[in-house]
Amino acid sequence: LWKQRQQVAGDDGEKVDAMEQLLLEKLELLHGDALSDPDTLLQTLASCRALVFNPASSEAAARSVFDALTHFVRHEHRPLLLRPALKLLGDTALRHPALTPSAVAAARPLLACGKRLAAEALAVLVSVAEAGGEGLSQVRSALGEHLVLSLASSRAVAVRSMLVKLLVLDVDRGGAGSFALGHPLLVVGVLLAFTADLYPSVRSAAFGGLLALCSSAVVELEVSVVQRCYDVAVSLLRDVDTSVRISAIRVVSELGGMLAASKDGKDSSGFSDAHFLRLCFFARDMNMKVRVEVFVALGRVKLVSECILLQSLSKKLLRSDYGGRLLAKCNAKESGPPLSCAAGVFVHGLEDEFHEVRRAACESLGKLTRISSKFANNSLNFLMDMLNDDSAAVQLETLRTLSQMAVHGGLSIPESHIHMDEEDVVKGLFCMGKTYGELAASVMKEYIQEIDSTSLGQLNLDRPRVAALLVLALSSTFSNGNLLCDIPPRVLSYAIPFLGRISRALQDLMSQDSLLADLCKLSGLPYSETESEFKEAQMEESEATLYEKIVISASKQILRAVAEIWHMIKARHTHGVLKILRACKEELEMIALGVNATYTAGLLFTLEYVQVVQLITEVWEQIQPKDSCAVKIRQLDLLLEKLETSLRKMRYCFTGLSNEEESHVVELTLLVYVLRLLKVGFWADPVVRKMQFMIAHLELIRGETCDHSEFVKNLKSLCSQGGMNDTFGCTRISDLLESFSLEQMMFRGKFRHTKAELKVLSEDSELPLLFIPGLPVGISFNITLYNVSEDARVWLKMAVGQSFQYAFLSLSQFDRSDCERRCIVEIPYFRTPKAAFFLLKARVCLECPCEIVREKTKGQGGPRHQVIFLCEEKDVYLADVGTMKHEP
Repeated sequence: LWKQRQQVAGDDGEKVDAMEQLLLEKLELLHGDALSDPDTLLQTLASCRALVFNPASSEAAARSVFDALTHFVRHEHRPLLLRPALKLLGDTALRHPALTPSAVAAARPLLACGKRLAAEALAVLVSVAEAGGEGLSQVRSALGEHLVLSLASSRAVAVRSMLVKLLVLDVDRGGAGSFALGHPLLVVGVLLAFTADLYPSVRSAAFGGLLALCSSAVVELEVSVVQRCYDVAVSLLRDVDTSVRISAIRVVSELGGMLAASKDGKDSSGFSDAHFLRLCFFARDMNMKVRVEVFVALGRVKLVSECILLQSLSKKLLRSDYGGRLLAKCNAKESGPPLSCAAGVFVHGLEDEFHEVRRAACESLGKLTRISSKFANNSLNFLMDMLNDDSAAVQLETLRTLSQMAVHGGLSIPESHIHMDEEDVVKGLFCMGKTYGELAASVMKEYIQEIDSTSLGQLNLDRPRVAALLVLALSSTFSNGNLLCDIPPRVLSYAIPFLGRISRALQDLMSQDSLLADLCKLSGLPYSETESEFKEAQMEESEATLYEKIVISASKQILRAVAEIWHMIKARHTHGVLKILRACKEELEMIALGVNATYTAGLLFTLEYVQVVQLITEVWEQIQPKDSCAVKIRQLDLLLEKLETSLRKMRYCFTGLSNEEESHVVELTLLVYVLRLLKVGFWADPVVRKMQFMIAHLELIRGETCDHSEFVKNLKSLCSQGGMNDTFGCTRISDLLESFSLEQMMFRGKFRHTKAELKVLSEDSELPLLFIPGLPVGISFNITLYNVSEDARVWLKMAVGQSFQYAFLSLSQFDRSDCERRCIVEIPYFRTPKAAFFLLKARVCLECPCEIVREKTKGQGGPRHQVIFLCEEKDVYLADVGTMKHEP
């Protein structure tokens, strides 16, 4: 044909499609005498099909073929030729939607012809309807009440099948022009009649149509009609054909839920119970697919009596809680299936030989546990057994079911099931993921959002479930002995804080060094393999770099999240803010557990920062713009005192803060001072002096030429203009607060944490220290200081009730090793009370040199500035010597 096409092309460059020309010449046979040779006509139709389906054919050629076919269909009476012509007519209309109206008009008269021609004509209408658009409207207009009834009564199974398919298409596509919308009862009647058809394919298709019609949002049916459809479906649950039974179960499941929702109170409960029992009866069907469909339907039931649910877990008939009667007897007087239908249904389902049935039974069991907590507890034993199923799909479905039960509060595991510690669980998950790598990877893709959540306040590494998913993610990369990674590197990096816990569980499978190397490789973090003599030192360096990156990354993420909620704080959305901040604190604490204590300074600093913002939120909630001078003074004082203490810790307990980090903390301190002014409602001299001191310190850090924030500029201006004698109301202070904005801290994390450890060499309450009332008593302490500078002033505070005493700790008496200082010192306590016993509390504290000198009473020793505590309180128990002598 290509050669012919080139030969036909003229010398003037005009090209004529040779194939189209040859085929179009043959179309004259379709317009000619009806007595043409049948073989020749069939060859012509085959050539026309080739032309229509050729992508290079022109639109005009397709139109010519369609016109010839339309003429042929109207004038030809031989069925042998009409059937392929009708088929080609429908295919042409599908490829060229503009021709669909003519195709419907040509096929419509043939619906009244013989069986096969009517079936072919209906097939054309179905093809056009499936294409949608104007074709569907044309098909609907061609249908009529008498025509549908005539086709429904046809003796040809092909006609009835095509009619059902056409009616289902009409219902599914919906719209205002739907035939079912105008004739709902007619369509229901036809479909119900088809459910009794001799052929299973027609019966099954009819149920599909009924399901679509009753579930349609366009067609409204009365409850009595739906009930009739439900009853017919129930009667065919015993059909001999598998496909019909499956279709009937789907109709019963869907319509049963609709009918239960349409009833009220006791009627709804009774119908739901009967509906559930009907389905239970067919859970022992001989066909596997039917059993699967039954269990799927059982899981869709929304309301079932607890006694029926409990009976489904026992093969024996249970006794009720009233008089020891059998539950079956309680059900005997009620209409509907007997309670014995439910006996052991889920037991049989979970023990089925096919894993598809076991999986469906497990899924439905999990859904029904939401209805009854007692049923949930009783089903737990069965679900635990399913964790040992031979099929991985069943095991996975069981885990999902248990997870859903836990989410909905239906999981209460007794001690008999808690027989594995954390290491066993980690090892089991790792081995399962390594063996079934693709399964583990698919699970991770489904739940990866729980780990890699970027939404505000949704950090989830503190949850044991997420830790288990991290182990599963790691195990999937070792599938088949190869280090393959389909998990995002960022997600795998979250497993590094759990390195110690994971390596302990996997010590029989791999060393901690190998695990760390693989984790670094998968997560894109630096890791170098060195010679044996330098390996340990470089491993420590690599570990330090790794932990430092983890700490800085986690801290920056938290600081960014905290800065983004400032608008919520100003709007006083306190509940939501506190929820986010609590999640941030829990996240930091969880990460700190998996990081070497040497590298946790950044996390502790960020944790203190979150605490500061939380206190600011609580203060902001109590300060009302319209009545700021009438707040609860005492409670507000306590919050502001906690705020100042936390900010003081951030400045003095972390040595080596950058200028940006310290400036941010100082600006927050200025905010606290302004909040104090708002509390008192006037320009208070002590607070003003503190503000002026802090502004000067801020300029010293940043430099006078540095551009300050709007808040600092306004505050500095007010301090310079107002002086200490001017007063102003709450309005100007509120304006100051409005100008404050919490920006994200420029975090570097290159600092160290200053802290102390205090041990009392005799802190046993059973063997207290002896003292003589009124005389000093020496107490021995073992003190360790970390990251304390040479010019630091360290004190030991000893308090008994409201009385306290400070003792200066000279750094010269400490033995120094790197960042640690240790000493054992005996310190006298002078104010021993006249009591038989008393409790002394001791703490190590650090004097803050950049704070304003605090006021002290005459003769009182101790630090001149404010102090911060470097350790927790330690209790020292003391007893009178005379009292102890008289003890037996």
